[in-house]
Amino acid sequence: MSQVSFLESVVSWSETQCRQNVQDALPKLISHLQEAVFIQEEIGILKIICMSFLPWVQLKQAESLVFSHLTKKSCCMTDKVFNDIKSLSKQSSNIEEIQALLEALIEVLDCLTVCIKFIVERGNNSVDIDIIHSVPYAALHLLKGTYNHCKVS
Repeated sequence: MSQVSFLESVVSWSETQCRQNVQDALPKLISHLQEAVFIQEEIGILKIICMSFLPWVQLKQAESLVFSHLTKKSCCMTDKVFNDIKSLSKQSSNIEEIQALLEALIEVLDCLTVCIKFIVERGNNSVDIDIIHSVPYAALHLLKGTYNHCKVS
């Protein structure tokens, strides 16, 4: 099955299908995420993972199965978005492109928010940082990038 047909298929799955196929589909989705080149493609795959498959992962397995891959890609995406915005901001004619990049950044933030909510809901007010160490790193990375971008702008 090609990447496009697999992603199209997964998007149409019910909650039951996602739960039943999480062990098979998640590694494929992570692989597609690593291979994705365009930011909208990356965001689409991030959303599929966070919205459709993360709810069916156990908290103790979430770091190795999802978070370590997802957060690494999220950090790279935010760095790329900030660099693109910096380049485009020097040209006043690219307002629409800058707006699209900011919207992409919001979508990445939304995915990280889903991860944080997942941890809070599953952690019952007590979570060992070793279990979820990449999520706080990614959140801080995003905040630092935002702060630096605003400071320089």
